[in-house]
Amino acid sequence: MLKIKKTIAASLSIVSNGLIILFKLIAGIITGSMCIISEAIHSMSDFLASVLTFFAVKRSSEPADEDHPFGHEKYKDVAGFVEGILILLASFYIIWESCKKIISNNSLEFPRWA
Repeated sequence: MLKIKKTIAASLSIVSNGLIILFKLIAGIITGSMCIISEAIHSMSDFLASVLTFFAVKRSSEPADEDHPFGHEKYKDVAGFVEGILILLASFYIIWESCKKIISNNSLEFPRWA
């Protein structure tokens, strides 16, 4: 029963993160706001982390076998490490894009309705 609840929670996280990404990207592109686009990028890292968590939860809940006599719990640890790397990559990309905008001589325009 606990395995089913974890799987449902991970699935719900995947769907909700996918919708959030879509809405943020649409809003960011329409408004031209780097802030909103960077939030979409951050949400993409959350989405990838959700997918990774989904598979890690499924795999780590498997019982011990001949190759893994102590179980599959390490999958969660590896998933957490990869999720941290995803967050770092997203943050470096956001910093890179922000620095390019700061250094460029283009004036910033803020749509009124944004």
